[in-house]
Amino acid sequence: MKEKDRPVIGIVATRCRQDDPPFGEKWITYINSCYVESVSNNGGAPLMIPFSKRATDGMRMLEFCDGLIFPGGTDLNPMFYNEEPTKDLGPVDPETDEYLAELMTGAIVLKKPILAICKGMQLMNVLLGGSLYQDLSKRKKNTLSHHQFIDRSYPHHRVDLLEGSLMRTIFRQESIYTNSIHHQSCRFVPQALRITGRTQDGVVEAVEGVDQPLLGVQWHPEDMVGGGKTSYMNELFRYFIEVMVGGEPWILKN
Repeated sequence: MKEKDRPVIGIVATRCRQDDPPFGEKWITYINSCYVESVSNNGGAPLMIPFSKRATDGMRMLEFCDGLIFPGGTDLNPMFYNEEPTKDLGPVDPETDEYLAELMTGAIVLKKPILAICKGMQLMNVLLGGSLYQDLSKRKKNTLSHHQFIDRSYPHHRVDLLEGSLMRTIFRQESIYTNSIHHQSCRFVPQALRITGRTQDGVVEAVEGVDQPLLGVQWHPEDMVGGGKTSYMNELFRYFIEVMVGGEPWILKN
């Protein structure tokens, strides 16, 4: 692929407050560099889409993107799926969530290919009519540890992949080992998505669009694209960029 032909992959930024002595606190908008490297090293040209209080700014930038990555972040505001916050809910940023929701809705309407990671997958699930567990302790079943305290580049648990799914096509095996840094998960998954990956305890770890180019994973593949045993995560970004974004028009997979 020639450099000028590399598809533009918009990586949607998040924001946080940062202490900056002696100037005091300030808001910063950012993306982790591992997202940039994951796109650049696997055939795409990364473009950061910063947070803006004017959603039209982000919508304008969508026009320049061939595909989008929605990364992880803080907990999603439960008002998006008509629930009151429980005591187990973590920090939320309602203003950022509104912006992300408008941007993802616009991308879905435009049928832009989307790779949604961790919170990104949860947001996609909710916008299409699904819901979340505000905390995994709310599940009635016994639950594995889904928040590792070892380096994020190391795998933490196994994810079983649905036969005939994109995940099976990408990784070419029945199951893979992934990292895990989350305490929320998809609860009800709408008909617009199908579940393509679960852990042994039944937690939803991967989804894909039924009739749109949507791919979601609950783990953080961007932290596992280095050398050694976890380099297979590059296959996920490569498939998204070369096939879903730069390949044939989306074909119904079911």
